[in-house]
Amino acid sequence: MSTAPAPPGSPVPGPDTPVYLRVRDVDGPAREFGVRVDEVPWAREIELRDPDGNRLRIGAPPTTDAGGAV
Repeated sequence: MSTAPAPPGSPVPGPDTPVYLRVRDVDGPAREFGVRVDEVPWAREIELRDPDGNRLRIGAPPTTDAGGAV
């Protein structure tokens, strides 16, 4: 883990320590923290920030359709 200043224009000023957690299901944490799940090609993710502005991303495998495609 490392700390670095937040890039200009970041929503929360302060350090930007990215932490990424890979989980099986991101919907529960999304509901608990009241955030939207982002659907990206490699995962379904949410992003949280602690009071100091550090970033925590939580990701789960992408949803597959009935044919097995991602």
